[in-house]
Amino acid sequence: MDADPTLSDLLAEYPMALKRLPFHSLVNSAPWSTLLPELSADTIDSLLPLAPALDLNEDDFYMNLIDSMLKKWKASDATAVEFGANRPSSATAAFELAMSKTATHFNSVQQLIRCFKDPEAAISTIKHVADEFPCGPDRVAALKMGIKLLYKWGQFIKRMAEPERSQMMTKAEAIYAHFEKSHTDATVEIELRCNGLEKHLLLFIEAQSTESTIRALAAVFEDECDKSETESLPDADEADEAAGSVPKGKLHETLRNLAKIYDISLESLMQKLLEGYLESPVHLSQAACGPGLPSAGYQISLRQPDSREAVLRRRIICILRAYPASDSVRSLLGFAYAPKGGISCLCRARALEILFSLASDQDIAQLQQPDDVHKYFQALLYMADFEYVGIPQSTSDFLECQKAALARSIWVDYHEDPRAVQLICNMCLDFGVDDRDLILQILPRLLAAGLYQYTVGVLDTISTMACYSAHIKQLPELWSRAISGLLVHMAAAFKDGASDREKQNWVETALAALGSCLRSAFLPDIDAARIMQALFKEHSVACTDACSSSSARAAAAQQLACLTFDVLPYSQAAQDALLDHLDAMPASDMHCLIMRLLDFAECALNIASPDIFVDWTASRSLSLVFDKVDDMGTHEQVLLNPPLGRAVHAFVHNRIRHDKLQMAVQACLNKDKHQLAMQLVSRYYQTRTTATLVDDAKRAGVKTEAMEMSSLDTTGDYTTSAFSADTPTGTQDVSYSARRFVKGLSEQNLLDIYLKSRTTAAQVREIH
Repeated sequence: MDADPTLSDLLAEYPMALKRLPFHSLVNSAPWSTLLPELSADTIDSLLPLAPALDLNEDDFYMNLIDSMLKKWKASDATAVEFGANRPSSATAAFELAMSKTATHFNSVQQLIRCFKDPEAAISTIKHVADEFPCGPDRVAALKMGIKLLYKWGQFIKRMAEPERSQMMTKAEAIYAHFEKSHTDATVEIELRCNGLEKHLLLFIEAQSTESTIRALAAVFEDECDKSETESLPDADEADEAAGSVPKGKLHETLRNLAKIYDISLESLMQKLLEGYLESPVHLSQAACGPGLPSAGYQISLRQPDSREAVLRRRIICILRAYPASDSVRSLLGFAYAPKGGISCLCRARALEILFSLASDQDIAQLQQPDDVHKYFQALLYMADFEYVGIPQSTSDFLECQKAALARSIWVDYHEDPRAVQLICNMCLDFGVDDRDLILQILPRLLAAGLYQYTVGVLDTISTMACYSAHIKQLPELWSRAISGLLVHMAAAFKDGASDREKQNWVETALAALGSCLRSAFLPDIDAARIMQALFKEHSVACTDACSSSSARAAAAQQLACLTFDVLPYSQAAQDALLDHLDAMPASDMHCLIMRLLDFAECALNIASPDIFVDWTASRSLSLVFDKVDDMGTHEQVLLNPPLGRAVHAFVHNRIRHDKLQMAVQACLNKDKHQLAMQLVSRYYQTRTTATLVDDAKRAGVKTEAMEMSSLDTTGDYTTSAFSADTPTGTQDVSYSARRFVKGLSEQNLLDIYLKSRTTAAQVREIH
């Protein structure tokens, strides 16, 4: 019996089977199960004639083909993302798609949709196509075509009879509204993604009215402005990009494009925002609260980048930079000089302060005399202070009056009020009131009111004014009291859990206070010991306090006392004060003190202080702490606490620098850590010249000039000698035999030389 023929045998016998569809499957079962695998752009024209015979709608052929193409593209894109050699993140892929300019897939679909006979079916299909495409040129092109088809369909519906016309028109209008909203959302998403602002997309998608869209635009503007602290820099756009925010010039362009999509006037929006920001009440930071004046609080707020006032300032500047300088000058001057009531003096002053940062005197001179504007700005600040203190005064009267007479008259009536005393002091310094007796009465009252930081600033200014500094003998005493009070207040205010920015501000304030001392002509007379004793007293009080913040207060007081000793000129009294404090300190606290001093120095390196450079390697206080560790023999207890490394490194560096390594070396030997002792000595001699090593060898009784290599310790590793041509242990000014001698020394030789030379030197000192 013959075997059944194979498929290849049958196809060879009946070749037309390759070109025909199975008749029984088409007629007796669901035809699409047979047609769909054969349906493609190349075969659709051949399959369309089957539609009448199979009682199928020709539009269904196009709809099924389009759906098949969409599935194929979707699968292809997913595979490329998942298995591609350079797999992009979803955010990167979305950005690249949004940045592309041309549709890649829709052109193929567009030709098929044009072949539809039923306009409603075409619109339904294009809606499906738009929903399937990711946001990009393909979706936008699909939505645009859908809107055009809807317009044509609407014309066709108008020719229908009622009630069908009304029913179809309602349906068409709903679809049209959906297309319009989808097109707007897609265009907005592309604009946002192209500029890295996609996080704001939900604001626009959920916007249901013009007012909510305006709020979304304002939110984008404010969020991007609040990211940046670079409004005063000439290369602010580059700095913004580095910080991850949109450059200000590009931000305005993006907002203008978004506003255009919604048919909103960006100029009107920006003007409305500007008016709101300028009229917003001035926000004084918490650091400015207390007995300080509003004018000082306002300026303090501007120096704090995260303060509400600094944020408002950045927003105002960002708006104004989009316009010519002349328009900005006119706008700010108009607000500052506006006759209408309800605008506070500080709000007007804010406008002028921004004006001075944006425009030059030449720009201002086009509309107003620059000197008059500066005087008006100063008067506005004083008006805010007068109002705060409760002293009646008008701007015109203040500009025209004699400031010396006004200051004296206020003193007579308000000298018990610390706020008024501060106001009088400002007038004396700003307007050069030559009244030494008045100043001498003002300064003690400022100190009594606890205005230490303000008083330090006053003393710093007075030091540059010959009319005061050359005639007031009490200034050194006042300096010491003011610095002491300020540092003690800073220690008392320090709290656990402070943020990095708060810590940096704290360090910056301390450096600024001591920096003002260094600038003072009375620096030699400032009593560092007195300041340190006040801080150590605060430390003692905090240690006995049961308050949760007492440990932070104690640590801060101790840290500031050490900083004072390091920065101010050396005195024996100051050193004795620190030594007395260290004598009373348990060894367990030494490590914490060392780490705090190192942390303070590291934080200070990030602060550009023109007067102080905090260098832990030259710290006098650290040297005394390490001396105490040597004296007590508590090297392990103090230096080997976690975190390991920094304290040990600082100790070794300090001992080598000050030639005080002997105690540490001996402590290592006592603990049988012979290798560590040799390493310390080798490191010591790396920082010294060859001549120093030769001198130590002679002091140890070694004859370097005549010594033979055979007499050295041949067990040492000479190939790993610490000495090379590029180390401080240079060989100039020493003989060839001495250089030969040094080259052959092992670490054990170096240790022996170091110990014997120190023993000999100690014996010589005892004899003398």
